[in-house]
Amino acid sequence: MTQEPGDPTNGEGAAEQHVEQATGRDLQRHALQSLVVLSEQCAVDEDEIERRHDGGAAAEAKAFEHANWNAEQRAKGLEENVRAKYEERLGKITAQFEADTASIREADEKAKRKVQVEFTPLEQGIKKKYDEAVWLADAELEARQNQIRVEQKKANEDLKAHGEEIDDLEGRAIALLKTYRHKPADQDMSLMATAEGEKKEPGNYPAKRDAAVHELDHLRNLFAPRLLVGARPFLILIVLLALGAGGTYFKTMDQPLDPKNYIVVCGGVLVAAIAIGTAIMVLGKSAVRKGWTRTKKYLDESRKAAKIDHENTLKELEDRTDAAKQKRATEAARSKRNTPRASPPSRTRKRPPSPPRSTRPPAA
Repeated sequence: MTQEPGDPTNGEGAAEQHVEQATGRDLQRHALQSLVVLSEQCAVDEDEIERRHDGGAAAEAKAFEHANWNAEQRAKGLEENVRAKYEERLGKITAQFEADTASIREADEKAKRKVQVEFTPLEQGIKKKYDEAVWLADAELEARQNQIRVEQKKANEDLKAHGEEIDDLEGRAIALLKTYRHKPADQDMSLMATAEGEKKEPGNYPAKRDAAVHELDHLRNLFAPRLLVGARPFLILIVLLALGAGGTYFKTMDQPLDPKNYIVVCGGVLVAAIAIGTAIMVLGKSAVRKGWTRTKKYLDESRKAAKIDHENTLKELEDRTDAAKQKRATEAARSKRNTPRASPPSRTRKRPPSPPRSTRPPAA
């Protein structure tokens, strides 16, 4: 049911509602005031707790620092005490060691002098015998080396002389080729090769030099080429013409003189002489080519043989030098082995005491 305005029941309800609202606000204010008071109390308590904590920590740090300083002072005192005792003990040990070492060294020096006085003369005699044996071995080695040097010098001179000899033979051969009007480059290369089944002997200069001389003499004494040297062909032609004319004269001497007969005979002789001369020239050219090729071959082989003989001689001399050195070393070793050794008198030698070990003092 809806209340009408001016109804007394309506006014009482509004008053009760106002009282209820005023009571709830007071409770909220009271709760807020309690919370503010509690906050202030908590702040005061927190400040008190922090103040007490800071004071206690400072006091504890100061106490710890004091205790640590006391411990360090006690440790330093103990360490200095231990170090002083260590230095004192080490000084005593070192002094004793030096005294013992000096005594042992003095005794050792006396024993050495005594041994040297007894042992030196015998050792000198043995050393003298050994030195004499080594001197004889060195003298023999030096004599062998001097002989080998002489032979090496002779081998070098022989190589030079052989080269000059081959150059002289080649020069004579080239001069002979100029006489025959033959070029040195014109050779029969088939003769330069080694024949099948022929064994080339390295070295042996005398044999190959003799072969070259023989071929050069053969080249010099060729009959056909010598007929065409200088004015000899013209003299032969004149002689042939004279013989032809003489034969014609004796044949026609009982007849009237007819120049035609002489012209025919001399012309025939001239044609025959030209044909024979051409054939002789061809044969001579071939003979000169072959002879020069063989001569050149043996000359080249002689040069190579001279170098090979020289190398073999030097190698042989080197082997002889090594053998002489080995013989000297063997004789020296045998002399040393056969020489009696002098044994020094036996004696007991004390070993010096070991030096004291530098140990560190124990840590406190």
